[in-house]
Amino acid sequence: MRLYQLQFRNNGRSWLQRQHTRNNEAGAHRADHGVAGAASDERLRLLGACSLRPAYWPRLEVTDEALLASDAGGRRTLVRLFLLVPKLRGDNFKIWKERILLQLGCMDIDYTIRKDEPHKITYTSIPDEILLYERWKKSNRFSVMYIKTKISVGIHGSIEQHENVRELLKAIDEQFVTSDKALANTLIMKFTSLKLTGIRSVRKHIMEIRDIVAQLKKLKV
Repeated sequence: MRLYQLQFRNNGRSWLQRQHTRNNEAGAHRADHGVAGAASDERLRLLGACSLRPAYWPRLEVTDEALLASDAGGRRTLVRLFLLVPKLRGDNFKIWKERILLQLGCMDIDYTIRKDEPHKITYTSIPDEILLYERWKKSNRFSVMYIKTKISVGIHGSIEQHENVRELLKAIDEQFVTSDKALANTLIMKFTSLKLTGIRSVRKHIMEIRDIVAQLKKLKV
């Protein structure tokens, strides 16, 4: 993780133009000397407008993922803000799914989730059909890989594995919807069986009731 400070200036356009010219000259120099590496050129262009500035200017966090992210047109973007997606555990499914879906959208690899699988490529497929299928296939592969990295080891084995991102998300949904129902039933039974006895203080009794009610609200019961 690296932190870069961006300078926000009224005349930033001219500064960026000068920086773009420097980057082009640097790229030409590398090409003349046989230095390969489109990734290096890309990184330089992305960070061309980023330089160390005094501490009072705003700080912007730029990750390696952000540097490699591209938009639908295939062009690299200067800044991508990525959410911190937690590892999926037994108690954070709802927030995990919200952030996973938003993250995949920011990374522009959620095409598989939004669109049905197109027809497979055949000898009669036209170029547009081939490109569409390849886009879907790439989106599916990267989405599945990313989601699997965000599942904690402790519950990884309990989730049915799929190579289709929709089926994988459905399996995760079913796993945690079932768990939520079981937890809700347990909490309801515990709530109905609570009794105030002489041993327990009134305060402790009320706090336990409030805790159960709060958990049931989270489960939307």
